[in-house]
Amino acid sequence: MKLSPQAIGKFVQVLFAHRVWIIAFLILLVGVQIVDACPGCKDALSENDPQHARMVRGYFWSILFMMAMPFTIAGTFGTFFYLEVRRKRLAQQAAATTVESLADDLNRQVEDTRF
Repeated sequence: MKLSPQAIGKFVQVLFAHRVWIIAFLILLVGVQIVDACPGCKDALSENDPQHARMVRGYFWSILFMMAMPFTIAGTFGTFFYLEVRRKRLAQQAAATTVESLADDLNRQVEDTRF
């Protein structure tokens, strides 16, 4: 079976269009190390091989960070929006107070000029 130049050209275009994903996938394949990430493997590794105790500690910290990240992100955005809304409300109250005091001053001046 012989491929036509058009078919080869289309294949090259697809490869060129998806080159970033292909490169990332190849780097991932090349850079992956074999890791025993299951809890049973982790416990067996820590009991039988004291040299890998630091790797076991790394599992522990990575699990803690993964569990804490959604709460950290939600808390950060929640705090940011709370402070923004609070700042806007205080600015509006200050502007309303200023407008009310100006209106009161204007009313007093008008009353003073009448009499």
